[in-house]
Amino acid sequence: MSRPLMQAEGIDKLFGGVKALQGVNLEIRPGEVLGVIGPNGAGKTTLFNVLTGFSRPTRGRVLFDGHDVTGKPVYRVCQKGIGRTFQNIRLFGQMTVIDNVVVGMHNRVHTHLLGIALKLPSTVRKEREAYDKAGRILEYLGLDDVAWELAANLPYGRQRKVEIARALASEPKLILLDEPSAGMNPQEAAELMTLISGIRKMGPTVVVIEHNMQVVMGISDRVAVLDFGTKISEGSPDQVRSDNRVIEAYLGREEDAGAA
Repeated sequence: MSRPLMQAEGIDKLFGGVKALQGVNLEIRPGEVLGVIGPNGAGKTTLFNVLTGFSRPTRGRVLFDGHDVTGKPVYRVCQKGIGRTFQNIRLFGQMTVIDNVVVGMHNRVHTHLLGIALKLPSTVRKEREAYDKAGRILEYLGLDDVAWELAANLPYGRQRKVEIARALASEPKLILLDEPSAGMNPQEAAELMTLISGIRKMGPTVVVIEHNMQVVMGISDRVAVLDFGTKISEGSPDQVRSDNRVIEAYLGREEDAGAA
């Protein structure tokens, strides 16, 4: 078997006296779609923050493509080939959609201040290539009709797709999507499932935090489940769906229900 693309080994994350993550081990395999689920407050977004350099673990380490990236600056992690979206949308609302996507290429497009000021041919060419690439990404995601609209003017569901477009613009080997279907109607959620399958075919490995069970079970090769900062289950969607520990985490134990 090939080496895991990413490994989280014994990850603890404490905020004061609160244990947000406790001894989490996770392998992400090349080319797969891995779903990460769990009740609210389970530690899912905290795990994403640790994996992408936004938060340093209290204990443990993160390996990506054979390199230790534990606590590395976010831009260094991005340069390695990791892209992500956020639970709360973080677009530049007063910039156009296509400008938001070009921002995602900042680690891939190398220019310098003098070239920008003097509009040197090499700089102009790189800028044109960046916008051409952004346009192709937006076309693939069905957003080419709003490329020059302000991002803030888009409906919530389409803003989510712009975030995905920006993450793809960084040419990631691994893309982490934090609740991408949040705010989407059923038709948009169904389109998202097709989109994520298409992203995987383009090359990136995909990890998805998702509360929409129809989405996560429909697209994932494997599913990992967190509860109170601990990984309680991992396996195929069918295995996880029938795991009593997962059922208890979401629905509560019988004695808890009887006491309510």
